[in-house]
Amino acid sequence: MEYNAKKMNTILNNLNENGTVEIFSTLKQLPLLAQAIHNILQVGDWVFLDGDLGSGKTALAKELSVLFGLQNFFTSPTFSILNNEKLPTAIRGVEQLLHLDLYRLKSGKELYYIGLEQEFRVENSIALFEWPDVLDEEEWENFFNITGCSRPKRILRIQIDGSEGERSYVFSFLT
Repeated sequence: MEYNAKKMNTILNNLNENGTVEIFSTLKQLPLLAQAIHNILQVGDWVFLDGDLGSGKTALAKELSVLFGLQNFFTSPTFSILNNEKLPTAIRGVEQLLHLDLYRLKSGKELYYIGLEQEFRVENSIALFEWPDVLDEEEWENFFNITGCSRPKRILRIQIDGSEGERSYVFSFLT
């Protein structure tokens, strides 16, 4: 199914905190989809990108980083775990964009040693997480309790499924 920018924006703008919506897209339409996502993001949001290897998590993160004004950002942080980039110009209160790849983590305890609580300043950042399901809900709770890291007001979960052609993106807000 082909979507235009207006249709994608309408669908995502109507996504509420209790709903789920699915959009089918091709890689060619990825910039349109990224723009629609960019339009609904708010300072302090976390975005969970989940999908198989090669499903397009990093490609979507890269498109979002470009929309936030970054030129040389978002190679996958698979080995560094965290990329933290200050935006050249604040956009809607967002001053920094964080990109995490949790694929190599064996346990939520590893988050405590990365110093993430220093990076997450909800008042000025958006964080994109690849492989968020490596950690279970209890490990996230422990992370917040032990580090004192501010909880995000909203977490946008994007589940990516598909092949080389059309992909399915399922969006939902977690509270």
